[in-house]
Amino acid sequence: MFQYEALVTKCRCMMSSMLSKQDYSELMSCRSVADAASYLAKTPAYSGILAGEDLTRIHRNRLEYLLESDLLDTYLKLYRFSCGTMRLFFARLISDFEIYYLMAEIANVSAQSVMSDLIIPPRLREHSKIDFAAITSATSMSDILAATANSEYYAVLKPFLSSSGQIDCAEIETALYNNYYGKMWKKFAPMLQKDEAEQLRHVIGVKADLTNISRIIRLKRFARGMGNDSPDYDMIERYLIKFRSRLGRDDIDAMLELDSTEEIIAYIGKVYPGHSDLSEAESANGDYFSVFMSAYSKRLSNSAKPSLLIPYGYLNLKEYEIDNIIYIIEAIRYGIPVSDIEKNII
Repeated sequence: MFQYEALVTKCRCMMSSMLSKQDYSELMSCRSVADAASYLAKTPAYSGILAGEDLTRIHRNRLEYLLESDLLDTYLKLYRFSCGTMRLFFARLISDFEIYYLMAEIANVSAQSVMSDLIIPPRLREHSKIDFAAITSATSMSDILAATANSEYYAVLKPFLSSSGQIDCAEIETALYNNYYGKMWKKFAPMLQKDEAEQLRHVIGVKADLTNISRIIRLKRFARGMGNDSPDYDMIERYLIKFRSRLGRDDIDAMLELDSTEEIIAYIGKVYPGHSDLSEAESANGDYFSVFMSAYSKRLSNSAKPSLLIPYGYLNLKEYEIDNIIYIIEAIRYGIPVSDIEKNII
């Protein structure tokens, strides 16, 4: 417990600079990307990353890159601040960024794009065992596989990328996240005290449950578009994360029998009683259950007992804040009314 006190204090300090409701209101009232950037430059959380930028001419892509880099830097700050088991925990969380950029390039090469438009944050290049310089210049799946040779991802990717056949990006992503959650579940959790290990496994299970439910919704929608109104478990199993909390096989079968997204979301009330109202629609980042996870993360971050789950909750909230800002900037570009923007804020 005492080993986490300095870490929790640092997290509380960082949380105090997150955007307030008033900040969101001001940001949504901006008329252009430049206006939004200028407002963010006045806030404690984002003044640093925007210092030295020409805010009158800043492009949306540049602003999004700075925001996403800031999110990574937040993880790295906690990684560098910690040691021992805590540092291993943050290293595991940072691997989520590796998966994101790795999957983006796999999708790019799969689509046979002429040139990658990925800009990998320099600090991730320095931290990662993936050769991201080779990744961004890859023209084949074998190039990508070779670039991961010194990382944990090589063994995961080899069965998918070593053949010349057509690849399934969604199946590869699932395999990468099964590896991600699996190492937290089987290797990292046992390093913790029993009650904290159980809490961590519960948190992993909840996040995996919500990810799987979102995937079921999208897979049913895709299957319906292909003329199959009733996909079965055998069809979708390879796209589901295998680490779960409350979502059982019977629940999955029941959801597959339902006709509409609304019915599936209503069913969530049986799996997570009292929470179906937090998952009524897609939100700023395109997920159905981000509002649910945001509320859950707030409870974790506000816990009175110092633990690793407090920074974990904070980092989730920081990620949702970045998602919200990027969504607001895009909405401003397209002239979406403030009342509609507010509905999608996490």
